[in-house]
Order: sequence, then C-alpha cells, then structure tokens
Amino acid sequence: MLRGVCPRCNAQEVFCMTNGVMSGDKIVHVRGLGWSTRQCDHVTHVCTHCGYYEDYIADRDTLQAIASNGKKWQRVPVSQG
Repeated sequence: MLRGVCPRCNAQEVFCMTNGVMSGDKIVHVRGLGWSTRQCDHVTHVCTHCGYYEDYIADRDTLQAIASNGKKWQRVPVSQG
C-alpha cells in the first residue's frame, strides 16, 4: 500500500489520508504505554478498486515507544515461506 499498489488485488488505485478511516475517534489510542494511552494520528491507505485498507501510525515517537515496551507489545517472528 505504501508504494501505491494494493497487496490484495494488485491495483494501482491506492489513496491515503491522515485519520481517513475512524472508529469513534480520529486518533489512535495505543495501549500498554503507561497509565494513560498514548494518542497519535494514523494514515489510512485505501484501494478504491477492491476496498481493502490499512492504517499506519504516523508518529515516530509512538512507534519507538511500542518497540521498547516488550511487556505489552511482542515482536512478531519472521516466518520463512
């Protein structure tokens, strides 16, 4: 999606917008980063050919906080194949 191609249908009809798809609130509440959840914007990418969409956290500090919080967030192992 980040390169303009849908991973589901391979169409090149991908559009993006900050906080484009929302479920109740325009900001992402990231769990596990202290007593209160961290709030940050996300970027939504949508394929207008098949409807598939992905959200990406836009804030680098939030991404770093997730990566350094091994008690709540666990790294997904890379699989072969």
